[in-house]
Amino acid sequence: MKKHSVSSSWVKLVLDTLGESGIDPHQLCKISGINYHDTLQPFGKIESSCLKKLWSTAKNISNNDAIGLSMANAKFTGIIGAASQGFLLSTSFKEAVTQANSFISYFSSAFEFDAFENSSGHLMKISLISGSDSIGMESVDSVIAYSKFIINHTFKNDVSPLKIYLARTQPKNPKDYQDILGCPVEFNQSFNGILFKSGISNNFQPTQNELLTDIHQQIFMPMVKKELPEGISEQIRLHIHKHLPINSDINLENISQVFKSSKSTIKRRLKSEGFTFRQILDDVRKDLAKKYLEIELLSIQETTYRLGYKESSPFFRAFKRWYQCTPTQFLNRL
Repeated sequence: MKKHSVSSSWVKLVLDTLGESGIDPHQLCKISGINYHDTLQPFGKIESSCLKKLWSTAKNISNNDAIGLSMANAKFTGIIGAASQGFLLSTSFKEAVTQANSFISYFSSAFEFDAFENSSGHLMKISLISGSDSIGMESVDSVIAYSKFIINHTFKNDVSPLKIYLARTQPKNPKDYQDILGCPVEFNQSFNGILFKSGISNNFQPTQNELLTDIHQQIFMPMVKKELPEGISEQIRLHIHKHLPINSDINLENISQVFKSSKSTIKRRLKSEGFTFRQILDDVRKDLAKKYLEIELLSIQETTYRLGYKESSPFFRAFKRWYQCTPTQFLNRL
């Protein structure tokens, strides 16, 4: 199973925020198997499973089921300033969520943002990709809470969520969630997400100023890439997700051109992380297949196309290998 990681800067921010509420950061690190010194290192990585244990420990110490929401009162950081700027300069909600995906690994490489639009408004889903067993409910709460903090900062409190959806079970005091997040919260959902009004794009401030765009791309984005805890395997996964639907262009030769490396170099770097390109593509297809059928309610035919299969038979064989049943049997169980 793939091990997911989180930025050491995010863990340090979590520790600082919990420390302000009276929980000893050093004690949390000791119990969670985190070297406190590692959280002080710029551009470092911490395993997501350790952060999960940290949140669980903090919940037990504080006796607070909503401890993850403490990140709604966290401090502002440089990397979030870059995220806020990219979000604000977007021309559409979908573009804004794409910008947000550039920063998602700051929280954990197991997260992914998706944009959807329906009659209720604009929905930003926060999905968990493969190996997400290392992510706890408190980590999801913290990302939801900090995302709201970023949105408040970006739009100067002019934009507020209409509703928040959480896959977690309903806590003992659900009103705490509504009070802290400032909107209705629905629990026991099939996904995690934040719903905004349809007119949110009216609050964006896209610019024709090439200088501002260059500053964001040449100064902020390199800082982000250093900060995010991504190896080449995770970068390739994100590249595939950003260029859906999967097609014949998603191959090792084109990937090597995207990352300006030879195919042999890409293979060597992947091997050092315990992967092959074929394994990564297979993992992405596995996650997307379940998402398309279970959450987006796409047809088997449409799912087959979006995953890059020319015929249904290879998709059926792959799906049975992944989930020990055919797509049809999977749909019948829903």
